[in-house]
This record gives sequence, C-alpha cells and structure tokens, in this order.
Amino acid sequence: MEDSGGKREERTRRIVETAMALAERGGFDAVRLRDVAAMADVALGTLYKRFRSKDDILVAALELNIERMERGLAERGLPGSTPADRVATFFKKVTRQMVKNANLSRAVLRAVGSGTPESAEKVMRFRGRVTHMVATVLRDGPGGASLDDESARIVSSLLQDIWYASLVGWTAGLYKEAEVNTRVRNAAELLVRGAEEMK
Repeated sequence: MEDSGGKREERTRRIVETAMALAERGGFDAVRLRDVAAMADVALGTLYKRFRSKDDILVAALELNIERMERGLAERGLPGSTPADRVATFFKKVTRQMVKNANLSRAVLRAVGSGTPESAEKVMRFRGRVTHMVATVLRDGPGGASLDDESARIVSSLLQDIWYASLVGWTAGLYKEAEVNTRVRNAAELLVRGAEEMK
C-alpha cells in the first residue's frame, strides 16, 4: 500500500533532519546513509527512493533552512535605513546561523560544490528563493524603493555570488565571520549605489 503524501513528506523531513544532526556532530564524513536510515527509522530502500546520495540529502537541508528564513523575514522584516543596510543585515543573520552550526554548514557547502545532477535542481531552487527574498529586501522597507525589480534581482544574484565565495573562503580558513560580513556589506553598498546611478 502506498504511503500518503503526508507520511512521505514526514519521512523525507526526518531523513534530512537526521543527516543534518549527524553532519553537525561530525561533519560531511559522519553522514553515512545506513546510519541516516537507521536513526531516521526508515528502510535504506526508502531513503534511496527519495535521495541518490548524501550530497543530495545535505543539499535538501537548504530547502528546510530557506523555509525558516522566509518565515522570519515575513514575520519580522529587517532593520536598516537603506536597501544596502537591510540586505547586509540579511546576509549577516544567515552567516551567523551558518557559523553557529559550522560542521553542518561546511558539509552543506561541500555538497553544494559537488556538482551532482541530483543536487543541481535543489541548489537552483534555493538560489531562486534567496534571490526573491534579497530582491524584496532591496526594494521594500524604510528608505524607499530605490531599486526597480530588474535591478534588485541583478544585485541580489551578484551578492549571492560574493556571499557564497566568501563562505567558501570561511570554510578554508581564509576569512573570519566578520570578514565575510564586511565583504558582503561593501559589495552591497557598491552594487546598490551603482544600480541607483544607472537609473
């Protein structure tokens, strides 16, 4: 008999959350699919029906996190008198959470960089949702709507690239958390100013 959709979703979430817990305790190498299945109380075959690899599972963690980010943004908004202030605050909050869960974050970044086909679609969905959130932050709030929709999306996309590259630098020990935040803030100010001047 087929599982109901709700039960499938619940099992999938359990698998992802178990993998996240293992990664946070021991990093990427601690996520072994047999262990994930056993601790999530699902058959190994069930796990493989939903995910092809541990990279695939860890990238799915992005989808759980993006849901929390979207809820937080909708409920609380972001402080800042300018679009650049607000977007810098957004990335600072996300970076803080990633540094706080350092082992998990390094594991997820490694999975994102793996380039496996099964992960690429999830990464693109995550990126699209972050682009939408950051573009909203750039357009709305105190300080007025200084960027049009297209400019906000372009700036959002470029800031994600800079943020991701900075996080890779963090995982390699090149940057501390404060340096990641400074790089993103500087980029936000330059990109927003440039977009405003081009109007």
